[in-house]
Amino acid sequence: MAKRRKKSSLPIGTILTAVACLLGIAAVCMMFLDAIETAVGTVYTGVQTAFGYSETLGPITTKILDVNVLALLAYLLPVAGILVALVGFKSKLLSLISCAVFVVAGVFAFLMATTFPATVIGSDWVQVEASIKIGAILCGVFSLVAAACELLKLVFKK
Repeated sequence: MAKRRKKSSLPIGTILTAVACLLGIAAVCMMFLDAIETAVGTVYTGVQTAFGYSETLGPITTKILDVNVLALLAYLLPVAGILVALVGFKSKLLSLISCAVFVVAGVFAFLMATTFPATVIGSDWVQVEASIKIGAILCGVFSLVAAACELLKLVFKK
């Protein structure tokens, strides 16, 4: 009677962690797409929204956007989620922390337009109506799906 060969396949936890890391990288890359559109029709990328934006015309520099902490966290927290997922590959607690970090990043991506900075017109502050665009939406979706992968890893861990 022939011996049965053992299947050599990757554990499901490894596959789910790899998928979560890839989705986290994709979420970070969404900062280069359009993230915010104002009611006037001006569109800003995620980099401009997160890190601030100014325009220069000759010797005059005008600050258009200040740093938006919520947008900055929405794009940088997936990096932290990836690091925690890779460091805590065998740990249930660190997988849960990674899941929570991805969830927070996803929620922050969807709330990015609510903290869009006000602009200065003369000496009056005017809150600009803003809506999220495809870059922020995809960042949020990728982060939440990465969180689901980390949560499934906890359920299916052998």
